[in-house]
Amino acid sequence: MAKTWSGEVTVVNITDKGIFVDYELEEGFIPFSQIDEESDITEDAQKGDTGILVIPEWLARDRGWT
Repeated sequence: MAKTWSGEVTVVNITDKGIFVDYELEEGFIPFSQIDEESDITEDAQKGDTGILVIPEWLARDRGWT
């Protein structure tokens, strides 16, 4: 099983392909295809929503969150 990362984020913006979230004052784009089913933040998220985001560890590293 692939390693995952989780953290509390706030949804900043939403596109057809994914979401922009803020994590500890760092904003990053997360494609919907990379959001784990265990995530509080899903494709149904709305701007301003806050919750736990679960994504692959490599993506969190790429965004500078690890």
